Amino acid sequence: MKPLHGLSSIKSLRDIPPEVRQTALLAAWILGLLLAGGLLLLFTQPLRNRAMARSVNRLLQDAGREVRLGEALTGNALSGREARLGTWFTLERGPGRGVVFPVMSYGAQVPFLGLVGPDGRVEFILPLGNNAARIAERLPPETMRLYGRRIEAGAAPLAGRAP
Repeated sequence: MKPLHGLSSIKSLRDIPPEVRQTALLAAWILGLLLAGGLLLLFTQPLRNRAMARSVNRLLQDAGREVRLGEALTGNALSGREARLGTWFTLERGPGRGVVFPVMSYGAQVPFLGLVGPDGRVEFILPLGNNAARIAERLPPETMRLYGRRIEAGAAPLAGRAP
């Protein structure tokens, strides 16, 4: 087998050709930045969930709803199916769950809140914000029913669990 560009004769780092050394250094920097970004996303998830819950609770208060989101459900509280829908939350008062999920429509991704009762049925889907409300008005009713069915399917494993 033929050695790769004469790298078999390398006895120290100074023997590595400059092009290979620069490429390896660039690759190491890129991998290091990706690792740092991934760890940052992983360790700030609870903070981002609390910020999302505060923001949604403010919108619910402005809309005159009595429902408030509590803690985010993470880790072992969720299996794969319900975790794919969005971010699930407990409710501060009463049984049930809330899920904040995105809807992609007309080139924009907008957030919606689905409130799931203790029986696993969607009680309502609320657009979060003015832009989401405008898009919700233009969406066909079948689309919102489809999202409702997806939420109910994801909430089915949670229906029997205590909040």
